[in-house]
Amino acid sequence: MPKTKRTGEEDKVSGTSPTANAEDLSTVTFKYPGRYATLTRNILVSDTLTVKDLTKRVPLCISQPPPDAKKVFELYYMDEIFPFINKHAQESLGTRKSIEKTWDLQTAHFQKIYTKRAELLRQKWQDMKNKKGNSHTSTSSTSSSTTSLHAYQPYDPEQDKQSTSPTASTPKHPHENSTTVIFKYYSVHSSAKTNRHIFITPPSKQELVDKIGLSLQQTPPSAKELFEIYYYDEILPFLKKSGQQSIRGKKDLGKVWQIQTKTFKNLYEDRSKILTEEWLAMKKAAKEERKKKLKKEKEQRKLERARLREQREYERQQAALLKDEESNAGTATTPSLTPKQACNEMNGAKSKVSFAGKAGEEACASRKVECSLIRTLLNFLLFIECTTKENCAMLLIADQKRRHAEYSKFEKYLRRIAKSPATSHELVYLHLRVYIDNFDADHLRLHTGKQVIKLCFVNNFFFESTIKRQEEEDGEQDSLSLDAAAASPTEAKLAGNAQEVEAEIGGDRQIVDEVQTNVEQRNEREKLKQPVREEELILFELEFNKLITGLDDKIDHEHIEAHLDDETRILSINVPLL
Repeated sequence: MPKTKRTGEEDKVSGTSPTANAEDLSTVTFKYPGRYATLTRNILVSDTLTVKDLTKRVPLCISQPPPDAKKVFELYYMDEIFPFINKHAQESLGTRKSIEKTWDLQTAHFQKIYTKRAELLRQKWQDMKNKKGNSHTSTSSTSSSTTSLHAYQPYDPEQDKQSTSPTASTPKHPHENSTTVIFKYYSVHSSAKTNRHIFITPPSKQELVDKIGLSLQQTPPSAKELFEIYYYDEILPFLKKSGQQSIRGKKDLGKVWQIQTKTFKNLYEDRSKILTEEWLAMKKAAKEERKKKLKKEKEQRKLERARLREQREYERQQAALLKDEESNAGTATTPSLTPKQACNEMNGAKSKVSFAGKAGEEACASRKVECSLIRTLLNFLLFIECTTKENCAMLLIADQKRRHAEYSKFEKYLRRIAKSPATSHELVYLHLRVYIDNFDADHLRLHTGKQVIKLCFVNNFFFESTIKRQEEEDGEQDSLSLDAAAASPTEAKLAGNAQEVEAEIGGDRQIVDEVQTNVEQRNEREKLKQPVREEELILFELEFNKLITGLDDKIDHEHIEAHLDDETRILSINVPLL
């Protein structure tokens, strides 16, 4: 804020009027009463305003005389002078009466500018009056009461009542609905409440909606929330420095709202009602629009169903007409045949089925699809990886009902590789995923090589009848002699060296033969308890040459990788290609 000298000398700091261009501004001296003396301030004011510019700020009415120079000065005070004087001067000129007193302190040059504006307004008013004629003379000769634009104008109930009256015929001033209210706040140095008169101009409905920005996803703000939003625009600029320091955040604003008067709160409650009504109207409009949209979509679906019905009916009629024409043509041209001739004709037609063009070849190929290209009892996935994405292919057998269609697509891919040798050189990997389901991993055996990959289920056969018969024969023999011979150290050594055993027992050959017989019989019993034969049941088999001719020469069988996931029960086999 520029400093003002208290000795009555002129301050060299000047302001700029917002009402005109900088080229049309002239410097004038504004005088106002200070604490000890009359102070001055240099203000830039335009003295070349046109009638059009003046009528935008000062509305004219034929029924009331135009304002004089003093009233014009009061109307332009807030725009041209108030922003460019210091804080002390703004607070000292707090009422309309104090502003009127400053008019008598001004210089003749200052008063001449506003006198010129008043004369232009009077001429405009006189022209308006002459156009209407003598029949439209004014019914009241009282001068209009002008509303001061200062922030601390006292409240006039009679003027407010007259301005809000629905029968008033005079045009409303932009600040006619403005009012002065008391704003209460706590002092920064004590807990005492301080009152401040605030001049508030209620915003229009459009201005209110534009500032708040209503949304259907959120409810409209309450009166307290509106007060917190508008505080920095309507109240903060007119508080003293101590008042501005005492309110520092949203928490302080909440406390201040509780101590306000009912008149003050009603201002923001009215704004909250306006926003609530606008929000409800928006919600209703959105609901209606949504209903219209659903209704339109429903009608479109109905029309689409009707169109499809008509199309099906038309196709059915065309098919019936075509069938009738064929039947009529057949009865007209077909000669009468004996039963034997008709039977021979039918057999010949069956044996001479022909397919025309590319479509016929594809139909024939689809009928000859060989689903045993890959021998399997399990669901599996085969992915052929190539250097380019377009040449990759996948065969997935997860549903036995769809396996013919899957093999048909895979056959087309294999025929394309066979026709294009360049594509076969792009093969990089064969990835297999076999779902082993409930098979135990201990009973599965995987065979890998350059020609084939084979997954087998191993079945062990025990000859139970042979084991039972041998046990019965052993029971008939003398168990005591067998056990004694088996428990002797001689029997234990017999398997190692028969000559040493014979030397120990003194050359008794009969005993040696008996012990050796017992050992051989025990070994035979142990062999009978082991499985004598294993059988492998093939669950999955892939022959590389059967898949693609010459593929076995490219298989890198030494680097084939296999892994079984116990949780998913999926066997992964990766076959690299050279």
